[in-house]
Amino acid sequence: MHNHMHLHATWEAYRKQVRQLRDTYTNRMKQLERYADSEKGKQDMEKAEKDFRDGLAALADSYRGKFDSIIQDMEKAVKPESMTPPSPEQLALLQMLDLRDSLDSDEIEAAIKTLGTNDAAIKTLGDIVTRKGKVLPPSWKPLEAQKRDAVMTVRRAVNSLLQWDGRTSDEVVSDYFTARNDFRWGGGAPVPQNALASRQAADIEAGTYYSDTLRHILPDASRAVIDALD
Repeated sequence: MHNHMHLHATWEAYRKQVRQLRDTYTNRMKQLERYADSEKGKQDMEKAEKDFRDGLAALADSYRGKFDSIIQDMEKAVKPESMTPPSPEQLALLQMLDLRDSLDSDEIEAAIKTLGTNDAAIKTLGDIVTRKGKVLPPSWKPLEAQKRDAVMTVRRAVNSLLQWDGRTSDEVVSDYFTARNDFRWGGGAPVPQNALASRQAADIEAGTYYSDTLRHILPDASRAVIDALD
């Protein structure tokens, strides 16, 4: 199985189980709301909350190794780029640019796009640009570095997912403002400063991935980077 397919299957299975835990918890709390003013009702609600949090933690622990294995396979797939010589067309462009007295930023950006993912051609362009008193834009990175960054982005997305408590992004925001207003008007506990932290995971969860979770996590990555992780 390709890495992106393995990631998608594992990601979707985890999301489904988190939602099941969330639904069970939500239904249980609704049943207990009528007893919220009694001591027994409060204890039962606290237990339901604890059972839910413990269930989430246990589920995340059971999936962490699976995700780590997939990411390690991606890291192994990211091989150093061989220094493929520039094509005749790329070489002609480099020679033309080298003959120019000066280059502006738009021309440099256009040249980078034309030279594509050939690191040898881009590095040669960097030498030409430097000789003319310019530098390559800070946003540009060699393909090998882009691949490593992509793996790190996948890892961060997985870590965010493993912190997700089953709420949608809208639910996270709604709960935050409800809690903040309750505290402001004297009825609730202080709202933690990181109360919106899980919104990132909720935003990731909210996407419809079909068969390519990897493309959703890396929307701006080139095809060469996406393919390299498989």
